[in-house]
Amino acid sequence: MQGLPDPLLGSRLANLGVAVAVALALVALPLRYRRSDTPFRIAASSGILAAAVGLTLWAVPRLAAGTFQQFTWTNPAVAVALYAVGTVVLGVQVAGPVYGYLEYGLVAPLAVGVAATTLSTFLHFQLGGETESFGLYALFTPWILAVILVVALLEAGARRFVVPHVARAE
Repeated sequence: MQGLPDPLLGSRLANLGVAVAVALALVALPLRYRRSDTPFRIAASSGILAAAVGLTLWAVPRLAAGTFQQFTWTNPAVAVALYAVGTVVLGVQVAGPVYGYLEYGLVAPLAVGVAATTLSTFLHFQLGGETESFGLYALFTPWILAVILVVALLEAGARRFVVPHVARAE
């Protein structure tokens, strides 16, 4: 149908399955190396890897399909800024939760990081259509980062103020 994106892998279900696998690998794999280096270095490395993988999964299919030509920006500076923000957020949405887990033991932000990375990867696997997935994702990422931060604060608050009182009541 005109105006709707085509699934890169043939079906939306296949796109979703691969997106979940990529997200799990990007968020969970760095946790395996938690004893080999400092939490900050592991988180930074995982964020750089996630940004590189996300940008690659977005750019390579579009280069191969030739769909870059259909999106023209009237102001190249806005386009560069938008793609730069999107690339940084692809890294932060993985690095932040990984750091929170390694440094403070926070688990809930990892789930939000997996969900956000799944969403971004799934959107990158949609080719064509009338919208550009990376540009749209960059516009909505402040909400995603805010959700990661709120979930981290809620879990940290619950661990500090609620869990000690529940354990003492027994």
